[in-house]
Amino acid sequence: CDGIDSVNYTARCEFIKSNDDCQNFDGFINYLQFIYCAFADNEAMSTIAVIVLILMLVYLFLILGTIAASFFCPSLSSISKSLGLSDNVAGVTFLAFGNGAPDIFACIAAVTSGGSGDENGLRLVVGELFGKTNTVTCILADILF
Repeated sequence: CDGIDSVNYTARCEFIKSNDDCQNFDGFINYLQFIYCAFADNEAMSTIAVIVLILMLVYLFLILGTIAASFFCPSLSSISKSLGLSDNVAGVTFLAFGNGAPDIFACIAAVTSGGSGDENGLRLVVGELFGKTNTVTCILADILF
């Protein structure tokens, strides 16, 4: 779908529908068709479509926060009370483990399923762990300081 910028704005919807590269999407919404076909009048309408998508993203984050506050925080609080931990310590330990557990288990699965002597898989695993750790550290350090 690289050539969409060279097509006239009014013909972009037909270009998207006829080009196979523009039809490869894995989600529920084909965002290109949403922007260029549903709001196909002019470029100002595509700006409105992008604003609608941003509002949808904000709404999804609000839903995520509400669900976490309703279900995750009470569970974390009851676990910390049963173990005799303060809420701060429980948040730092259990929340960090919950955030990093999928990566750790995925790395363990990648190393064990690769067979013996698969050094490239091990390099990818170690690189992914260090890359994520450094990215989170740098972003948090940038935000906090």
